[in-house]
Amino acid sequence: MDAGRGPDLGGGAEDEFGCAAATPEDAWSLIHAGLDMLSEQGLAVGTSKEAADLVHNAERAGSRLDALRVDVLDAVDRSGVFRDDSHGSAKVFVRHLANLSDTEAARRAKALRAVRDLPAVRDLWRSGRLGTCQVRRLTKTHGNRRVRRQLIASESRLVEWALAEKYFEFDCRLSDWERFVDEDGARDRNQANHEKRDASIIQDFDGGHQITGKCGSLQGAQLLEIFRKFIEAEFETDWEKARLEYGDLATKDHLQRSDAQRRFDALFEIFLRAASTVPSDSTAGVVLDVVMDDETFQRELARLEGQDVPERGADDLDDAFERYRCSTLDGAPIEPTEAVAAGLAGHARRVVVDAAGVVLDMGRTRRLFTGPAAVAARIASTTCYWPGCHVPVSACQIDHLDPFCRGGPTDQANAGPACGRHNRFKEQCGFRVWRDPTGRWIVQRPDGTQVE
Repeated sequence: MDAGRGPDLGGGAEDEFGCAAATPEDAWSLIHAGLDMLSEQGLAVGTSKEAADLVHNAERAGSRLDALRVDVLDAVDRSGVFRDDSHGSAKVFVRHLANLSDTEAARRAKALRAVRDLPAVRDLWRSGRLGTCQVRRLTKTHGNRRVRRQLIASESRLVEWALAEKYFEFDCRLSDWERFVDEDGARDRNQANHEKRDASIIQDFDGGHQITGKCGSLQGAQLLEIFRKFIEAEFETDWEKARLEYGDLATKDHLQRSDAQRRFDALFEIFLRAASTVPSDSTAGVVLDVVMDDETFQRELARLEGQDVPERGADDLDDAFERYRCSTLDGAPIEPTEAVAAGLAGHARRVVVDAAGVVLDMGRTRRLFTGPAAVAARIASTTCYWPGCHVPVSACQIDHLDPFCRGGPTDQANAGPACGRHNRFKEQCGFRVWRDPTGRWIVQRPDGTQVE
């Protein structure tokens, strides 16, 4: 079967050499035979290159099969045969015969509606070049009727992002794109969340308590920033005790509490501090930085002043989005109107950046990135620069890419956010890190190969 076409449910035709063409049954037999062969041979790996090849091949095959499942649903839907036994739809027919959950059947039906509108996405999914996770993420955005027309028009750009970026980055970018295009919807949803803000502590029948709550984007980001500081303080307390008892042999296994226990104890400590109103040196002065591009800031400022703000034109939508940002340093989205209002009221520190970003040169008179220099070094990223590491940028150290001890300057060109583990690993094992001309982080092994 051609990767760019749906399943051929016919058979018996001849190929260009006059031989009988393979039937769908032949193709299925080959697929199952290949899977049997892999199972019988085993999947042992000896090098990281072999492991990477194994992962890539398995994921490509899995994505092609996922696309084929949706093609099967499409074929059943177009044929109408599901009506023969009085099934209400092709989705119901497939759900019954494949013994699927309601959730999985609905997921395939939504994917089918999306890829019918997004032919390039469908072709790449069938070929295995585009992963199922990326397709499902696009499907979710396609479900928003307010942005569907723009999504279809911007398909080529969205596909570029999906192919070029790791899923975590693509997910964040697509979320930003949806909020950017659906300004009114994002603002309305955030206002609804703010108006419905709630918190409760409910005692269970067994005597325990459940704590729940919800709020808008800005209050949530502020709560999270404070919560993280207290969690870090609880971790440092456990680590100090472990070091006193085990010295340099201390590991995370020697910590007295689990991550979950420290999270709750941190929340409890916040309540105690609030009740006593005694500030803590480790948590006082917690500041939430909200990073916005200048164009968005000016639009929202005009909106707050009661001016009519024109819709963004379709012609410059992509270019305008490339400059768009309204989030915390870690990339948590903030609704622009709320962010500007809070910034004007002094409840949050806004960092307005132009297209080139903020660049501060601290020279070599300083050994560490502090204050505005540390903020500026974090603005361009939302996580640790190491591939696959999702430690938020606010929890990262600012690393000298070219080590300070070897003459590396303390300026933005030589700064990058690294979690403690990868910062130490880079220095101890001889890895190199830099940004390519597109701004993408490159991590190179000592042998010159690149970490994917």
